[in-house]
Amino acid sequence: MVMLTIMIFIDPEMRNGFGMLVGLILYPVIGFGGKYPVLSLFFVGILLTLFTTLIREKYTDWIKMAKYQKYMEAYNKAFREAFKSNNTSKMKKLQEFQPKIMEMNYENMKGQLKMMAFTMFFILVTFAWVSFFVYEEAVDKYISVPWAYNVSLLDSTVLPHWILLYSLLAIPFSTVFGRIIKHYRFKKFIERVEHDSHS
Repeated sequence: MVMLTIMIFIDPEMRNGFGMLVGLILYPVIGFGGKYPVLSLFFVGILLTLFTTLIREKYTDWIKMAKYQKYMEAYNKAFREAFKSNNTSKMKKLQEFQPKIMEMNYENMKGQLKMMAFTMFFILVTFAWVSFFVYEEAVDKYISVPWAYNVSLLDSTVLPHWILLYSLLAIPFSTVFGRIIKHYRFKKFIERVEHDSHS
């Protein structure tokens, strides 16, 4: 999956080929005949957000990650205090924990790398189709914004406008949906701990 993702990233022909395959599925569903590009970008954002969030949930142990972050906060605080007070014996003892910290970091990174292998492939091929859709299939390539009546999706301001529009539509949904999922996972964990403590 990683090698395929790299090949798609560096080979435009392969990327466009996969993008057109994705278009065979997405265009009939959310293409709207190219008439409503804003809606199409919005639904692409929702679909990608749902997919990447669910993959992230599968490969991310939020409880373990939270424990690791708290562990690192306590370790760094103790190390700073020992360094400021020039407590070499305490610093030496803290350094003995570094192999455990590296192991914990590796476990966290392993899940994230698995997640990236899956998500990057689908993000690349989906964006390949979105690019083709905006440039070739969209009937109306202009949108209205509060500061301008006609803004071309094909023009650029730092980034192409269609990418900026996609980000504007997708990021809020992604943030809210991600927080809902994380809240649900932590709530279930707390309920399980409370149940175990009472039993």
